[in-house]
Parts: sequence; C-alpha cells; structure tokens
Amino acid sequence: LLLVVPQVFTVLRCITCSSFGKKTNTYPWPTWRALILGLLCSIVEVACLTFFCFDIAPSLEPPVLILVMSGTLGFQLFQDAVKSVRTRYHSFPNDFNLTRKMEKFLRFLSGFTNVAALSAIAFIERKGNPPELYQKIALPCIILLLSAAWSKFAHKQMSKPHLVRTLPYEEHLYSARFKATLLSSFFKVVLTPLAIVVYYFLQYEQGFEIYPDGFEKMGSSPLLVPFLVQLFASFLGYLAAWLACSTCIQSVGFVIPLFLSTPVAITLTFTICEKSFWNFTLFQCYQIVDVYQSILIGTCALLWVTQAGYLLFVVKQAPTRTLSKEETLFYRPFYNGVFLEQNLLLNRRKEWPYAEREEEEEVQTSVKHGGRVYVCTTMYRESEQEMSQLLHSIHRLSRVYSTSKWRYESHIFLDGGVRGLVLNEFALLLVSLLDEKLDIAPADARKMETPYGVQLWW
Repeated sequence: LLLVVPQVFTVLRCITCSSFGKKTNTYPWPTWRALILGLLCSIVEVACLTFFCFDIAPSLEPPVLILVMSGTLGFQLFQDAVKSVRTRYHSFPNDFNLTRKMEKFLRFLSGFTNVAALSAIAFIERKGNPPELYQKIALPCIILLLSAAWSKFAHKQMSKPHLVRTLPYEEHLYSARFKATLLSSFFKVVLTPLAIVVYYFLQYEQGFEIYPDGFEKMGSSPLLVPFLVQLFASFLGYLAAWLACSTCIQSVGFVIPLFLSTPVAITLTFTICEKSFWNFTLFQCYQIVDVYQSILIGTCALLWVTQAGYLLFVVKQAPTRTLSKEETLFYRPFYNGVFLEQNLLLNRRKEWPYAEREEEEEVQTSVKHGGRVYVCTTMYRESEQEMSQLLHSIHRLSRVYSTSKWRYESHIFLDGGVRGLVLNEFALLLVSLLDEKLDIAPADARKMETPYGVQLWW
C-alpha cells in the first residue's frame, strides 16, 4: 500500500487536472517515444522499489538504511559532473576563472564520491547479519537505477508532447507532463501488485493468496499505526513542499526541512530505539562497537554530504516567485512515499521553463526600463457602439505608451463568446471592428484552444 497509494492519488489528480474529458489540446498526449520511455522507467521503478523494500531494506540497520537512501541522487550528480566538465565557455575562451574551475571540480568530486561510496557500502564487512552476495550487488544497482528513472533527463523526455508547436511559450502551455504522469502512474498501479507476487513466488513460493491473508491480519497488526503515520506524513510532506515553493518560502519550508530530515532521522534511531509505541517496539538500538561499523557509517555519511551539497548549491538556487504554477516548480506532478526527500530533490526544477524564463527576463527588463500596464476588460453582449468606444480607448492608450518606456497590453474577456470552438455573433462583431478601430487585420490572429474556450491574440 505504501507503494500503490501515492500512485493512485497521482492518477486521480492527473485525471481531474488535465481536462481529461474535455475537447482541448491544452494537455496533449506524449509522443510514442516518450510513452515507451515512461513504460520502461515505470517497470524499472516498480522492480527496484519492490526488491529494495522487501529484500534489501530489512537486511540493513536503520542508520545505514536512512543514509543509503541519500545515494538516490547519484546518477543526477554524476550526469551534472560530466556535463560541467564538458562545458566550455565560448564567450571567454582565454579567461581563467577560479570559481568556474572550483565549481567543475566540486561537481565532479560530488558525483564520483556518491557513486563510489554507494558501491563501497555494500562490500564493507559487517558482523552480525551480513547481506548475501546478490544483495551486495543489487544495492548500488537499485539505487542508481532509481536515480536514473527520476533524473532530469528522464522527466523531460517523458513529458514531450505529441503536438509540435512553434511558438516558444506554447511549449510551456502544451506540455505532456500531466498525461505522461497519468500513464506512468497507471502502469505502476498495475505493475506493483504483480511485482510483489513475483517476488514472493520466487522467494517463498506464494502467489496471490498473500493479499487476502495480509488484509485480514492488517487490522490486528502492530504495524498499522506506523503505516498510517508514514502514509499521511509523506502526503502532507509533499503538499508542504509544493506550498513552500509556490509561496516564496523555499528556504524555510523546503531546503531546511530536507537538509535536517536525515540527521534528525539518524538521531531518532539512536534515541528512541527499543522503546515501545502502541505496544510495538520499533527496532533494536544500533551500536558502533568495532572499526568496521565506524567505516560503514562514515562511508554512508558521504552520501548525505553529497545530497546536502546538491540541496544547498543547486536546489536552493532554483527560481521561484509568488504563486508559481506547479509546472514551473516540479518536472512532473507525482511523489514517492518511500524516497520522499530524494524524489522531491530530483523532481524540483532547477531552471525556469523556456516560456517562463523568457517571461521572467521580460519582467526584469520592463521593471528596469519602466514597467508594465495591463488593461483588462470584460464584455458580454455589448452593442457595436460600446465595442467601438472600448477599442477607441485602447487605441489612444496604445499611442501614448508606444513612445514611453512602459510596456502596454490590453486584454478583453468576452463571456459566452464561443459555442464549442466557434465564435458567436458578438465575438465576430468585436473582431470585425479591429481593422477599423485599431488597424489590425483579423486574419493575422493566432488562435489557441484553452480549457475555458478560445484565445485570440495579435
């Protein structure tokens, strides 16, 4: 349920938010290549999470398990390191900038350290209950495959729309992120129960009978309360991260909680162990009694250091502004309840989308050179004279601001102006007056479908 419930929530949310039942192209379907990539990433994610949760996680001590999960950023860190090394600054070919050199070195060191530490953890000798050989090999592979499935490259490739648009800001409006996430989450909802059955059949020769037995015993299980706490806490954590980023409190509500979550969790594993909660003992205390355990904890701590560096020097610099849309904050509208912090870090956008970046640059330019003036008018069934008066006022304002540093835009919202996608008589009357009053040719209009009707602009 911890693996399936977040995906069910994502499916329902994508259906309600992407105008699934409306005749609109605002939320197009992904390309076939993006669809196949989404299916492959879904299979990889389901297989890795199933094997990690049911096989690898129970064999690891709590502090080690918490720190190992920080290695999920390995693929993205290594990709950023390689990209940084290959980047050349063509504008200043002979400029030796120490800051750039240090940035490249730290990126490469961070990526290499993460991957190397993750690979070394599995093979460090542990006393007591050492993992099997297949677990040692599978641990770094699973973490790196999850990192690849949640990487920036995978997110962008899976969100490519089937409809190819030429206008730069339409690329932002016609993103396939909702429909792509809908399909990939639906794949996960179907594949996760099957993957669990396959695992139990291979390990214990049990089939689908595990589900009726499990649900029957769930009500009396001491794990029920911790399960519910984790389920709702991960959901509330995702909503809190979204709210923090969209209300310009990213440092307080996003960066600091993610930075402190791992140290706080490690502290709790050493302080509340063997204490009874709801008649259930959480876990045994972890004690460092030999040099191997010290080396193991130190190596695991390197994973958190690289995650903290990525959080402070990359994610903290991610752009944000008040009431930002979700598509400008996160690559895709989903979350993972098990790897919540790592999934949020990888899903957080590190740059503006192309359209938002252009708009942000225009805003900065307009503020520097004057500002912006918006005229917004609502109309319903006005007469020809009233429409002519409005267009005449717009024309005079346009002439005034055309010689100033201020940028001027006028918007007219015509209620009930279309039936389906066809303009009614009042909308046609308003369009017909543009040539006479504003010297604008109606044939030069650009048309776009929206969830609420049709938009025309010149």
